[in-house]
Amino acid sequence: MTQGLEVAYVELLSARVRPDAFRTVLLFSQSRTDDLAEAVISANIMKNAGIKIVPIAVSPDVPLDELRKMATNPIDVEYIPYNQIGNLNRAKLLMPKFCPSTSQYYALY
Repeated sequence: MTQGLEVAYVELLSARVRPDAFRTVLLFSQSRTDDLAEAVISANIMKNAGIKIVPIAVSPDVPLDELRKMATNPIDVEYIPYNQIGNLNRAKLLMPKFCPSTSQYYALY
């Protein structure tokens, strides 16, 4: 998990990113974090750089308290069963957590 966060950090702060792009990481997890302390440190560095982190558990085996430690806002941690990830109605409800001002730019049909 830490390695993925570090890659996202570099990419979101690179010169290739549009200035108006949402700097949001959707962090999908299906199991306990092996390197929790390191992942929390990486997440904190990202949050301090203005990157929003929204963790999503896709398995009931994921300890949500671990994900809350990495989240920008602990109440944004979600559990979405793996087979429901593509559910458009669920995506519409969660969109404000991912990108709060998307309604200005996009409409989900």
